[in-house]
Amino acid sequence: MLRVRGDPEPARPSRRGPPVQGETGSPIGPKRSPGRARGRRPGASTKGSRIFSRPKRPHGTKRPEGAQPARTGPLTGGWRVSSGATHCSVDGRLVPVDQPALRPDDRGFAYGDGAFETLRAVDGRPIGLGRHLARLGTTLDALRIPRPPIDLPEELRRVLLANGLTRGEACARIRVSRGPGWGARPPPDPRPTVIVDASPCPPTLDARRAEGMAVVTLQTPRRALPTLKTLAWLPSVVALLDVPCDAEAIFCDDDEVLEGATTNIFALRPGLIWTPPDDGRLLAGVARAVVLTWAAASGLAVREAPLSRAALAAGPALLTNALLRAAPVRAVDAVPLPAPDIELLERLHVAYDALADAT
Repeated sequence: MLRVRGDPEPARPSRRGPPVQGETGSPIGPKRSPGRARGRRPGASTKGSRIFSRPKRPHGTKRPEGAQPARTGPLTGGWRVSSGATHCSVDGRLVPVDQPALRPDDRGFAYGDGAFETLRAVDGRPIGLGRHLARLGTTLDALRIPRPPIDLPEELRRVLLANGLTRGEACARIRVSRGPGWGARPPPDPRPTVIVDASPCPPTLDARRAEGMAVVTLQTPRRALPTLKTLAWLPSVVALLDVPCDAEAIFCDDDEVLEGATTNIFALRPGLIWTPPDDGRLLAGVARAVVLTWAAASGLAVREAPLSRAALAAGPALLTNALLRAAPVRAVDAVPLPAPDIELLERLHVAYDALADAT
């Protein structure tokens, strides 16, 4: 994890193992009796607030090795697993992930003033890199942040290699902030900060693709600049606090379905694939574009038109993003959905990487 320059060193673990929550050096401060954080019983939610509720682990399931309880995570099944990453790139320098590397006045940290991309890599090769870099450039241009003079494909290659992620799937991220500067007004001569990191893909990713995910529709205020992938991602974060840990939050405008907190959504009908239109109210993901290209090439009719909650719940549906590629929707607001055609999904997954790399 990146620490802000000037943060205190973490407490050294004692011989009796890592500090339990509540000991010095833990996220909640001085030592208290085990399991008693600030006078609340373990796992209790803050009174009157849903966003601090902790999802229960399903009966009969085991905590993944190395995992700690997490409140949310549609791709991690509700468990936070150590990334296993050792190095990241900061402004073109490879640094250990546990060393201070970010200025406290960096505007990305202070204001969410920047852009990011998340992409999947296979055997050390980023998938759809050209599409992701193009969208990153579009966001930076819209925010009037100078494009950094860094060879991002080379930095991705170095980071994947440094973390031993040259076999199998990995998750890579590129983040570009406006750089240092106090106050809300942007500096006249921004010096962008660039961070590139990578880690193994979440361990439940394959299960999500095969078994699907439930979705919960929410009437939720959308983030500012919804068509841009900025660092200001708090509406999606807060939305995910209020849905089960194995589900995705779906943003709606009255009765109209728009997108997921981390995904785009498609309804499947015989011979037809249907998704909400890119009309300025949603972020049209790289995976969404790939799926639309694949559908047209496969002879499916493509409909980009308003999609109601009732229409979404009336038949099979898919969630898409760069990590999932495509995953079935199991249920909408606890109403089960029929499964999509398995052969259709298999064809999509087989064709996805080649289509994503085609720019």
